[in-house]
Amino acid sequence: ENITYLFGIMIRSHFLSQLGNNLNKFIMNRFNNLILKISNKEYNDLCHLYVANRLEQHSRWPENNKYLEYNSMKKMKYHINNLAWSDLKKEYKFK
Repeated sequence: ENITYLFGIMIRSHFLSQLGNNLNKFIMNRFNNLILKISNKEYNDLCHLYVANRLEQHSRWPENNKYLEYNSMKKMKYHINNLAWSDLKKEYKFK
């Protein structure tokens, strides 16, 4: 429940800006702009949820929007498991 709650309140751009770094992780609440410290495990769990959400929606996006998050999605490799990465790699055509 907590991961779903955090996913619902987080500002996506703030979340994505932390991809690939080993520093403490935070999310910004989109309703009140409060910063919440989260664990690396919570961050990685949010990455899995973010990827699952994007993969589910990706085929329905207009062609000119499909790869707007290409660089961010590529950085997900360091935060998700091999199975999720394999699916993401195939959908986003990473090499």
